[in-house]
This record gives sequence, C-alpha cells and structure tokens, in this order.
Amino acid sequence: MRIYTLEDIEEILPEVERIVRDMRRMHRRILALSENSEEEIELEDESRNICLRYSFVEGSPEVDELIRKVNAKISLLERANIIIGDMDAGEIEFPSLFQDKRIFYPWRIGMKRITHWYSEDDDYQGKKNIIDLRRRERKKEETT
Repeated sequence: MRIYTLEDIEEILPEVERIVRDMRRMHRRILALSENSEEEIELEDESRNICLRYSFVEGSPEVDELIRKVNAKISLLERANIIIGDMDAGEIEFPSLFQDKRIFYPWRIGMKRITHWYSEDDDYQGKKNIIDLRRRERKKEETT
C-alpha cells in the first residue's frame, strides 16, 4: 500500500488532476445519457467503497464505452492507492502516515495544493489545516 508525502503529492498532482477531471466529465456524460432510462447498472469497488449507479438504455455503445473508460480510470487510481471520494465534486484522498498514525490528505478539482488533513480517528468533517500538521512535525523534531 502506497503512502504519500506532501512532496509526492505535489509531484503527481497535475497528472492525477487530469485523470480525475476526465472521470468527472465521463461520469457527468453518463448521467446525462441516463436521464430518461429504464435500466440501471452499478459500478462498485468494495475495497474503496466506490459505488456509482447509472441508469441507461441497454446497449448504448456510447454509455458502454464511457463505463469502460471510467472503470479504467478507477483502476488506475486504485493501483496508486488514491482513494476516490465524491465523483461529482472530483474529490480524492491520499493516504499518509504521521507519528505512526494513518492520515489522509483530501483534494478536489480546483485546489492548487493540499491544504488540509485528517486522521483515521477523525472524519472528513474534522479535517485540520496543513499548517497544524507542520507545527506538530517541528515539535516532534525539537523533542527528539
């Protein structure tokens, strides 16, 4: 399982942003094609708790191709251990470690850099400013 540093994220963020933008664009297109549909398909990845439900007219080559492409992008991010959050908002999370605790760096389309983090013990709503994490890092360095 890959763990990310802020430096790692900064380096890969332009490419990750392109992938997430593509996913969101395709997701929205699938939803637009699905508005007046009769059938439903569910894409689910139990390891990441991703669940996308699409209703569509069966046999639509465009929808089939878009779903194939979305699945490929999901797999690409999964292999990099990037957690997909809200597809509509283009939200993802990068797992990391701080003082032997698992933390997450949330990011969404439009953000230029990581600005917040939260621990495994918190939830997304309890996220803290990245400045707080850097202060904690400095304190730890000063005491060791």
